[in-house]
Amino acid sequence: MAAVEGYAGAVAILVLVALWRIGAPETLVVPALFAVALLLLALTAGRDHNPFETVLVHYLGEISYATYLSHFILWKAFKLAFVSDATAVSPAKIALYLAMVLLASIALYHLIERPAQRWLNGLPSRLREGSGEGRP
Repeated sequence: MAAVEGYAGAVAILVLVALWRIGAPETLVVPALFAVALLLLALTAGRDHNPFETVLVHYLGEISYATYLSHFILWKAFKLAFVSDATAVSPAKIALYLAMVLLASIALYHLIERPAQRWLNGLPSRLREGSGEGRP
């Protein structure tokens, strides 16, 4: 069954890429590619040697909320400090920006997000849930 899913997914990806190459609109092909990729990831979850179930990928998932919150402001600050032409950013500068985002995400996760979670989880349940208007 796993081989069939893999082959069907590969064929679907090849068909979508071929459609894109012959002129199908990007707004049709890219969402379909993401849907096929997501389906393949879901169907292979829990299987041996799945590269998406490693410790590194799990950790990147843990810090992803900090990445989401920080990447935009870091990009604005990075552009102000290091980029003179936003249409011609060198690969070295992009790598530097990505490293900064990774380091900021790690710092925010360990220094702010996790301590805040521990503090909130330590509150009595009546305070965590709030008074809730209209609750008995």
